Amino acid sequence: MFRFTKQERLCSRKAIEILYTKGKAKNIFPFRVIVIKSDPEKHLNKEKYPARFMISVPKKRIKLAVKRNRVKRLVREAWRLNKHKLYAELLKKNAHCDVMLVYITSDLPELKGVENKMPAVFNFIVGEITRD
Repeated sequence: MFRFTKQERLCSRKAIEILYTKGKAKNIFPFRVIVIKSDPEKHLNKEKYPARFMISVPKKRIKLAVKRNRVKRLVREAWRLNKHKLYAELLKKNAHCDVMLVYITSDLPELKGVENKMPAVFNFIVGEITRD
């Protein structure tokens, strides 16, 4: 339940391009959240994983690769620990989505700070997905 498997990762270039061009976006500091409703047939193991996720940390904001990788690890960990709340809501509504979090500040986060932002991120995702 608290794993972050390959089926949950957003890897397809085509899916990422569609997410950037057609997705709904909102800034929830320190993230820019981009979300789009996706076709459930493209999700592997769709009954278990209703969302595919990726994180991006721009080189423009955090120059050192070591620090960028640390930010990505912290955000993935916060997602992994809290995703069951989002999945429960999406499965109730029978919805599937692709999500990208872009880290938009140059400050290095702490896990607690990132975890505290996850409920706001999840509320935005559920709101956008169920609106359509």
